[in-house]
Amino acid sequence: VITDIISNKQTANKLLLHYKDHSSEKFDLRYQADFANLAEYSIGDSGLLYTPNQFLYHQDSIINQVLPELNRVNYQSDAVRNTLGISPE
Repeated sequence: VITDIISNKQTANKLLLHYKDHSSEKFDLRYQADFANLAEYSIGDSGLLYTPNQFLYHQDSIINQVLPELNRVNYQSDAVRNTLGISPE
């Protein structure tokens, strides 16, 4: 499983599709190139292209902006539990 396509775009080699009927299928992937800031892959010998819905840019600037705010949140507070519908136990 690859969750960081930026660092692993050339090592991704399988696509696992899950269908509504709970069946699944695996397809071979081959990295082709970057196109419009997205990694582009060919799917087996089908002639089809697959482009993951993840842009190829580092998210460090977003993390650096959001993290200080998230660090201020008391995740064990009654307000957060009530908002999320979580009981204190």
